[in-house]
Amino acid sequence: MPRFYAGVGVSPDYKHLYIYGGKGNEAGDQNIGIEYFYDLYQVDWDKRSIRKLWEQEPPAVNRVVSRDMVVSKDEQSIYFLSYPEYQPQSHIQLYRMNIADGNCEALGDSIPLVSEEIATNVNLYYSEKLGCFYCTIQEFEETGGSSIRMYSLRSEERRVGKE
Repeated sequence: MPRFYAGVGVSPDYKHLYIYGGKGNEAGDQNIGIEYFYDLYQVDWDKRSIRKLWEQEPPAVNRVVSRDMVVSKDEQSIYFLSYPEYQPQSHIQLYRMNIADGNCEALGDSIPLVSEEIATNVNLYYSEKLGCFYCTIQEFEETGGSSIRMYSLRSEERRVGKE
């Protein structure tokens, strides 16, 4: 189904692409109504196939995923940032999700976020060399201004590939 606010992560060997969540509807027109998705798809570049791995029950509070997700070295987990984009004053949370079954675990503390405009941009990156995640946030104001913040988030394992 057409969607936006979905997260994308690439496996370390570049053979798989993972697409998680988002919101949208069958018509692809956000003016008709919105449905939140909590499903994971795997794109296999070698087989030229797309496979739905599973679908989760919606959480108590709807949320969207950052654009970039980080796939662990062993391709067992996906790390992503998530937040309720419809709440102007909210928080971003880092999650680790099991690729096999969708089991999610919140990691660390949350990061405050002002999401008053749809253009708000949240991204997650990982430095293997430093064993550290980086979160970038671009918040837009109604007056046309914007601010950019960057956070470093230390990985609990110090290396995402050692899970």
